[in-house]
Amino acid sequence: MPDLKEPDYESRIRAQIAQYAEPENLLKLPRVYHYWIAKHIRPKMSAVFGISNVLLLYAYCAVE
Repeated sequence: MPDLKEPDYESRIRAQIAQYAEPENLLKLPRVYHYWIAKHIRPKMSAVFGISNVLLLYAYCAVE
């Protein structure tokens, strides 16, 4: 267990809290994500499930 009074540990905690202070920055995905989804994932989802939207995939699985 880390020493809670250790200065380095406290500074890491503060840094992590600051990282999540603006959650809208966490949702920004790199452009390669959208490329990868469109190029590789959507075609396979469409072939297997007949849908190309991730939200519809969750809905499809929830209904079954």
